[in-house]
Amino acid sequence: MVSVSALLDNFKKLLKDNIWRAALLSILIIIYSTLSEFFIENPIANSGIHSIFESLWWTMQTVTTVGYGDVTIVGFYGKTNAMIVMIFGIGSFSFLLVSIAAEILDAAILKRIGGRMTRMKNHIIVCNYGSNGTDVIESLLKEKDSLVYLGSTKPSLENDKLDFVNGSALEESDLLKAGIEKATKIVIFPDEKSGGKNSNAVDAESILSAMNVRRLNPNVFIIIELLNEKNSSHAKAAGINEIIVRGKLSSYLIIKSINEGNVGKFIQKLLEPRGKIEIEELSVDKSGSTFEEIYRSIESSGRRVIAISENGQFRNRPDGNEIYRGEVMLALNIKTE
Repeated sequence: MVSVSALLDNFKKLLKDNIWRAALLSILIIIYSTLSEFFIENPIANSGIHSIFESLWWTMQTVTTVGYGDVTIVGFYGKTNAMIVMIFGIGSFSFLLVSIAAEILDAAILKRIGGRMTRMKNHIIVCNYGSNGTDVIESLLKEKDSLVYLGSTKPSLENDKLDFVNGSALEESDLLKAGIEKATKIVIFPDEKSGGKNSNAVDAESILSAMNVRRLNPNVFIIIELLNEKNSSHAKAAGINEIIVRGKLSSYLIIKSINEGNVGKFIQKLLEPRGKIEIEELSVDKSGSTFEEIYRSIESSGRRVIAISENGQFRNRPDGNEIYRGEVMLALNIKTE
């Protein structure tokens, strides 16, 4: 059975072919009409055409059906030739306009159903909704300028910064439509919509999707959510940058809330989207300075550096006398308003 996407692709190709054909035919008719009417009418004294420009002006009036009437054709052969130009010229020009209008309409339909390739650059791609997909997309749209959702269902959100591509990260063509080659980050949620799949099968599809992504863009930062922690080793082997196991964090929060209630509350506040407590990732262009100098410049705004990251490893806040070499710093920011 032929898919709707395949039919639309064929229709789109046909429209493009028609536009080029109509454009070429219109150009040829304009050239023919301009030259032929000039050579036929120019020798006639009372004719309105005595230059190439006047002939072109008459031709454009005719094929666009404007017909000002300021340039007249008086000769028999000129009028006969003009009738031929009217028939073929108006038809080809109208066909060109209809083809362009159809192409614009087709592009709008493709965008609505997710069949058009995104034009975004340096964007984030989110694959599948998962249980937290909507919250993730809404939060990202508040901070990011470009976001592409790749999945089987169009998000209910309407935002100029959000593009929808109907497809799957398992398919190379769909990833290319989502602009994977120009993306900076991609988030892959488990695809749980297909019934009859156990957690290992769902995770296997997610990891395979990540492998497709890595092959198409070796530099993109990949974040994946797994259902089963046992599959983490496979995900790491696939070159995934960040692995999140569903339920693991909630279990940790429950344990912390039982043993250390304030710690549990603090972490929950920290995880609230756009909440009053945030941990920010910072880096400054002050290599060679002491950390004490870095701290003063950062903490004057109410933030406090609590740790640094080096090659994916974290360590506590360095001593102020240490030299800063461009490490990524994590700063705690507790907003008072």
